[in-house]
Amino acid sequence: MVLVTTPTPFRSIVRIEQPPVEPVSVFEAKQHLRIEADMADDDELLAGLISAARVAVESRLGMTLTATKWRAKLGPWSSCSCRGYDVPYPPLLVDDDHPVEITYKDHDGTTITVPADEIAADPTEVPGRIQVSHSLSGPCCETNATITWWGGVIVPSQVPAPIRAAILRIVGALYTRRGDTAEAIITADPGVDAMLASCSIFGRY
Repeated sequence: MVLVTTPTPFRSIVRIEQPPVEPVSVFEAKQHLRIEADMADDDELLAGLISAARVAVESRLGMTLTATKWRAKLGPWSSCSCRGYDVPYPPLLVDDDHPVEITYKDHDGTTITVPADEIAADPTEVPGRIQVSHSLSGPCCETNATITWWGGVIVPSQVPAPIRAAILRIVGALYTRRGDTAEAIITADPGVDAMLASCSIFGRY
């Protein structure tokens, strides 16, 4: 479970569910490394390196790659339905299986769940935007609210090809040059930098 601190209106963000699939598969990593498909000795190691590379790429891009569940604590939230807030780690993923949920504690300390029809989520914007036509007032001018949402894509092939190639390149460095030299290769690899820069939605990577 990874804890991320961000500016307001989010006090903190926690990744509460890891994605069920990675942007690249162990089979693809083995192809990249020219490891025979039936050589399974390092499959578990490769799976771990893929996950590590994916998290590193997500951190650099400020994005979510494949379906991941996030939970954030909120600061003051306007009850006006015309206003909203950008949700970090886009793209926002919203469907019947990946809903946006908001809860808060009222003045009596009772946990209230905001009805789904009072939450508007726009995944077409990048970052995605959440609006709430519901008063989230709580004690001491605080909302005590928690928002849970999903980011990323469901199908790994929808992850842009340059990002998938960058992950394979990082996995290759971690696998073939284990130890301190691998870190230097990753942080100073112009190929990885160029591929990630081409997909940056914020103009940075």
